[in-house]
Amino acid sequence: EVWFNRSSNYSLNTQLVVLLYNLCVIDYSLRHTGSVHDLYVFESTQITRDKTMFLEDGEWMWADSAYPVHS
Repeated sequence: EVWFNRSSNYSLNTQLVVLLYNLCVIDYSLRHTGSVHDLYVFESTQITRDKTMFLEDGEWMWADSAYPVHS
């Protein structure tokens, strides 16, 4: 049952962090089942643990309203 999402479809929940100006994927998470919430999956990416590895001073991330605002 954990592989099924809220629409009862078999799924894998993935997250990609993409640079808009060149569409390069700079971080990702591919290991969660469909029943796992998007925020939990995003928090398993490297960028949430070490923002300085990906973002310089003054840079920011654009995200859906499902993700809380952090500085």
